[in-house]
Amino acid sequence: MPRFLHEVGILRGVEANTLNVKGEIDLPPSSDQHLDWVIASFHEPVFKPTTEVEHTAALINAIKSGRVDVLGHLGNPNYPFDMEQVLRCAKEHNVAVEVNNTSLTGKSRKGSDSRCDRIVELGKEIGVYFTTGSDAHFSEEISKLELAIALLEKHGVEEEKILTTSTSRFLNFLLLRGKAKIPEFEALY
Repeated sequence: MPRFLHEVGILRGVEANTLNVKGEIDLPPSSDQHLDWVIASFHEPVFKPTTEVEHTAALINAIKSGRVDVLGHLGNPNYPFDMEQVLRCAKEHNVAVEVNNTSLTGKSRKGSDSRCDRIVELGKEIGVYFTTGSDAHFSEEISKLELAIALLEKHGVEEEKILTTSTSRFLNFLLLRGKAKIPEFEALY
């Protein structure tokens, strides 16, 4: 896949399924070298909701695996977890937390909005990095981030902690995560 298409920079990434309490994801380790960005998320057909203890363990183990750059749509009320423990671990390992716009619309993962609010509030206090995501499943939804941005603004999250506010910030976060510098994006760091 090219790094630029019609003058748009392309990062190679994937949203992976968190498979189990061990924090394993559904990508072979051999794929890691080809990806710039890996989001790990719970999805009900793959990891059935269980207990807060098991969800917490799965998230912490995914973080500690070193294979995951961001935790996706954590607000899902079907997957309660120890927010403080997971967010502290994410900070320690420089794993970002996604603020998912679709989770805030009330159309998907109903009940996520209040949990997302608490995650952002606590995440700001702890000092985690955040990303914004539209979770677009249709082309009309691409780049719809209004609710995610409003939630981050509500809690006064510093721009430096929101990776998706700057190409340079995002790319330098990848370096912080141990990813190789992308030569085609040299001027953007």
